[in-house]
Amino acid sequence: KNNKKRRNSAIKNVQKIVNKLVSIYMSREKAYREKIPPVKDESTFINEFEYLETAGQINAWEDIKKDLLSSVPMDRLICGDVGFGKTEIAMRAAYRYASNSKKTIILAPTTLHNHLHLLSLSFQNKLQLIPLHLSPSHF
Repeated sequence: KNNKKRRNSAIKNVQKIVNKLVSIYMSREKAYREKIPPVKDESTFINEFEYLETAGQINAWEDIKKDLLSSVPMDRLICGDVGFGKTEIAMRAAYRYASNSKKTIILAPTTLHNHLHLLSLSFQNKLQLIPLHLSPSHF
C-alpha cells in the first residue's frame, strides 16, 4: 500500500516535470533570434587552429553553423574528453557572434579552468587575431 502511494506520487512528479519541459520547448520554438551569418575573416580564424580537427569537432561545428543560421534560439551542449577541442568550437561560435556585433561570453565551469584558458598560448594566439575588445572577468 505504501509502495503504491510512493509510486503514484513519483508518477505525478515525473508528469509535472515532463509538462514543464514540453512547455519550455514549445515557447523556445516560438521565440525569435537574429540569424548569425558567417563573416569574411571567419575562415582565417578557423584555419589558425594548430591541431588536426577530429570528426567530432567537424560535426559539432557543422551543427553549430546550422544553428547560427536559424532564427530559433540555439540549445546545444558540446561534450567531450579533456583536450579534444571543445574550447576551439566555442571560440568559433563566439568569434562569429562578436564579429556580428553581438555581446559574447565564454564560460568555463571553474575559475581555474578560466585561468587555464587565458594562460594557454593557443588561446592567446587566437584571441590576438580578433580586432575586438576583450575583457576577462572573475567572479
